[in-house]
Amino acid sequence: MIKIISIESFHQRYQIQRVINCNKKKMYRTLIILLMLCLGKINLSAQKDYSLKVVKNEIKDLPQVHSYANGIYDGKLLIIGGRTGSPSSYINFDLILIDPEADKFWQKSIETYALKPSFIEHLSSSNTASIQIGNYLYIAGGLGYRVDQDAFGTLPYLTRIDIKKVCESILYGSNNDDFICQIENEIFASMESSLLKSKDDFYLIGGFNMKGNFNKEGELEIVQSDLKQYNAFTLNETEFSIELDMLDEIKYKEESSSSSIKAISYRLPNAKNGIVFIQNEEHITGTTPDWFKIESDHSISIIQNQGKVPFSHAVTIPFYDNIDRKMYTYFLGGCNEFLCYEKQSYTNNTLNEVDVIVVNEDEEVSFQSEMIDELLLQGKDGIFIPVNQPSDGILELSSDANPKLIGYIYGGSTAPSPMFYSDGTTVDSALNQFFEVYITKERIVNQKF
Repeated sequence: MIKIISIESFHQRYQIQRVINCNKKKMYRTLIILLMLCLGKINLSAQKDYSLKVVKNEIKDLPQVHSYANGIYDGKLLIIGGRTGSPSSYINFDLILIDPEADKFWQKSIETYALKPSFIEHLSSSNTASIQIGNYLYIAGGLGYRVDQDAFGTLPYLTRIDIKKVCESILYGSNNDDFICQIENEIFASMESSLLKSKDDFYLIGGFNMKGNFNKEGELEIVQSDLKQYNAFTLNETEFSIELDMLDEIKYKEESSSSSIKAISYRLPNAKNGIVFIQNEEHITGTTPDWFKIESDHSISIIQNQGKVPFSHAVTIPFYDNIDRKMYTYFLGGCNEFLCYEKQSYTNNTLNEVDVIVVNEDEEVSFQSEMIDELLLQGKDGIFIPVNQPSDGILELSSDANPKLIGYIYGGSTAPSPMFYSDGTTVDSALNQFFEVYITKERIVNQKF
């Protein structure tokens, strides 16, 4: 087991440690347990856990898309931006609304609304960070075309969408444009970042800055930099406006890499909402990365993964069991590094096993693997969309109903995105695969260590 320490103040130090205690008392106790197992006095199969089942759902002519923002309203999935098309993807200007129960969808071009250019830029961008809180969808940054610069680049916007209003405009054909408001600030100019919330604070974590333009020879030139930081901020909000209240900017040291970190909203065992950083860099045993000095009044923890769980480009499915007080995060079809190894390539993947990180009520972390029914997952970067978006961004389970539909997986990409040819076309194709995700309680899992 690995112990994670929750961070509650500016001055606490972080430590993740293995606890190995081999005193005589434990040795005697182990011998007694082994004897009882032989006599049938202990039943290990009583351990509670979940099994995952992913079922393909064919929705005719569903658009191909990846790297999009998403929300949910009245059981329908709202898809905004991303990239679409094949064999080379391009900007998606359509809002997509999917009704999985009816196996149907609607599309509406954002250009049918009387929106100012910065709104259209952001609603058609890809690789954004987004989070749904209640009826509002917040979208930060992303890669898109900037009219004022006549160039591609990361967009300096935070946009708030009224999901009910935009979904009803798609369903009923209205062109009302009062569903959107926006902030412009360079702290949002990032792509491949994470947008999370803890208490009243938003966190924009990691990511990259990119600028691209064509030179005199007509070839695309791209400059990309790792942001190596996160920004914490609050918002002053009304029904029709949002204003930024900047809290803090924390920079990592130069040896860090945003691609080696995965940030996830977590319900910690103390019932507080927080953020967990899963990082793939190996460090001296018993220490935390030097570059990782979080200063926060909220619960922020670290799981030192060291490559045990391949989370890059994986479908990520987190949820909290408020009966057993455990936090689960499933990873499907991921890679150990941003540029996948040969065996973890972007070709079609037949999965028989998924990786799981579990945090129990004692804040012990275990890495587990679980067998699943054979699943063909095309490409990478499919996105999990919960069937019910929780108010705090964390899917919570309190029912033992088996099996239980918890969400959907939609889309994906055939190559790491964005990767461009010199003429501006992309390496990747978008996918339209669509799955229903079910969980069933009580199943034994295999410990990885």
